[in-house]
Amino acid sequence: MRATYRFSIVAFTLLSSSVAFATPSRVNALSGNHGFTDDSDFMVYPTEVSPLGTSTWFHYDGGYTGAVTWDGNAVTAGVGPNGGWDMSWTNSHDTTGYGVRASYMPDQDNAMSIGGSWGNADRSDGLKNLALAGGLTYATVNEDPSIDFSFGATSRSLSDSDFSTWGAAMGYSMSEGDSSVGVGGQYFMGPRLGSGDSAAALSIGTMAGLNAALGDDSSTNLYVALPAANIAGEYAFNDLLMVRGSVTTGVMVNHDGTDINTGAFVSGAAGMTLSGDKGHVDLTFNPDWALAGPYFLTGNPSPMLGMVTARFEM
Repeated sequence: MRATYRFSIVAFTLLSSSVAFATPSRVNALSGNHGFTDDSDFMVYPTEVSPLGTSTWFHYDGGYTGAVTWDGNAVTAGVGPNGGWDMSWTNSHDTTGYGVRASYMPDQDNAMSIGGSWGNADRSDGLKNLALAGGLTYATVNEDPSIDFSFGATSRSLSDSDFSTWGAAMGYSMSEGDSSVGVGGQYFMGPRLGSGDSAAALSIGTMAGLNAALGDDSSTNLYVALPAANIAGEYAFNDLLMVRGSVTTGVMVNHDGTDINTGAFVSGAAGMTLSGDKGHVDLTFNPDWALAGPYFLTGNPSPMLGMVTARFEM
């Protein structure tokens, strides 16, 4: 069962708009809405490093990440709060690109992971992306070695007025006396509204996953979001200040092989950008920080403000 759990993390990272230790604050404040593009898109779609110039950014969310882009290249390096690390290199020549990555996660059974990705892009009418990614993870579970293989594909199509995106992943995990397989997928679509000083997007769709543990303790876990929706938007007051926010909601259905459980979820995020002539700072706010109150009144340690990303043009 432990291998199945770890597969879920590895596989759906391939479908996500962000990766471990490298989630810029703007993406988080928009809750990963696929209707927006961002300078960090190259971490999922390798071709998207081509439009970037020479720049550097630094990110803090409890861990630290640094990145630099130049001449169709991007290098990221991060250190997590538990001592883990993550590194990647991406190279692109406008319509094709590839990337390689490596990471170490001590809080996930001391897992060591390597992987790569390839993608292409069509910029003739809007933007169409396709990316393929795969990885190998080695970990130690109860002093026994565990190996995970995963592969995923994701695609998006954006125009001025709408977008659609899909992703699929599969994987296999094996360890001493324990193995599992898993498949998952997602599809989202919706309108893109506004331009210039204000923009918004509605993302609605579904995601599903199936994990099956093999061997003597065989079990199956199926989960589906029916449906899931994300409303996100941002507005620029002037050249110096932009604010943004998002709300995500959905209904989750889970079948653990015996019982069916359902539940609704609602979450949100908010942030802002402070801009200058050569760069900007993105902030994402943690609502627990705003509501916790000062330590001298509550006696409780204050949580983090949120996420901070500073990006500079060179």
